[in-house]
Amino acid sequence: MSERVRKVDVEHALEQAANTAQYGSPAARAGQIGTEARIVQRILAEAQGAAATWANWEAINNELLPEKETAKAIEHLELGALGTIRNALSRDGLLAAYRLSDPFNPGQKTQGMTLCRLVHLTKEPTALAKLTSKQWALDLGHRPNVSNYAQGENTRMLHRLHSLVSAQWKADAPPAVPELWQLRNSISPVRDGFVAHTLDIEGVQHPIINDIRQLIQLTLELATDMAFVFLGSATPAARYQQFCRARAEKFWLLALKAPIEIYQSDMLLRDGSADGKKA
Repeated sequence: MSERVRKVDVEHALEQAANTAQYGSPAARAGQIGTEARIVQRILAEAQGAAATWANWEAINNELLPEKETAKAIEHLELGALGTIRNALSRDGLLAAYRLSDPFNPGQKTQGMTLCRLVHLTKEPTALAKLTSKQWALDLGHRPNVSNYAQGENTRMLHRLHSLVSAQWKADAPPAVPELWQLRNSISPVRDGFVAHTLDIEGVQHPIINDIRQLIQLTLELATDMAFVFLGSATPAARYQQFCRARAEKFWLLALKAPIEIYQSDMLLRDGSADGKKA
């Protein structure tokens, strides 16, 4: 992030802390953090990581467009390792995002940090009433004059989570808004292929690529929403994706500059040699 953005984020965090100290409950002022907040911190970090990984895959693809010389340079210099990197990026981005909506299993001793587990914890009436209360908004560091807005946003975001995500996915019972359920079903064979190390991204059809992109984006949006609900703030999902894409494009533009220049130089030498022989 830019220095200006980081400064704004720090200033906002300091303001939040000051507001919590003045208006928050005793537990909030003591800095106590619950299980749900720890889960959200982990989910957000993994969702942002998946978005950053996928942005690098997209940036490489942009450099391999037919109108550019990158693909010819890669082939000419036998830089086949780039294909391995592309496959790893697509695999890691997909698996990370997919894992974040794995079903909650109450019988497991160790529970994963997932959106489904979060649904299980927040759908309980007492927990939901707490999270959508004005006091919770104050505990998170929102000023009293915006606490009603924050309370409304918490309610909206939790409703969206519960509409899109089930604690346990069921094949014959999709959630009220089936978008994420459908994306998981569409992508499941690809995910299984990646897990088994039998699938290369080159063999994946374009519609499925779009589904993976949407899965990663929707997962990041939900993780960001929950960061607002449990932590009081988060970098907006769209802004974070723009940052990741810009950083990835800059990196791969510079990383692939040298191979392209070498290829162009070799082609000039080859053409010059051919012209000399003709003469």
